[in-house]
Amino acid sequence: MRSVVDKVRNGVRNLFNIRRKRRVSPVGARPMVNTYISRGDIKMLVTHHLDDDVWQWLALQNWRKITFPNDRRRYRHLPKQALKILLQAPMDEREYIHRRMLSACKKPS
Repeated sequence: MRSVVDKVRNGVRNLFNIRRKRRVSPVGARPMVNTYISRGDIKMLVTHHLDDDVWQWLALQNWRKITFPNDRRRYRHLPKQALKILLQAPMDEREYIHRRMLSACKKPS
């Protein structure tokens, strides 16, 4: 039932050209464990504690905390171990691994 309502709501938005592209939100405080961060249409679960340096690096890569409690946007999801792989990677290889992860993440369902 909910998907029918969402389809009608999205159809009305498309019909009246109400949709607007969202700006990148400002960098906020570090996200807590078991919350999500997003970069455009890609979503990643924060599975480990982030120190300030790692969060600053992620923020420079346009990752932001998801602050909407009922976010209806569709995301491509990175695997749960993605953050762990980034944290364990050496600094000089981190950007390369990050780009490969973004290009390999699966399409939304």
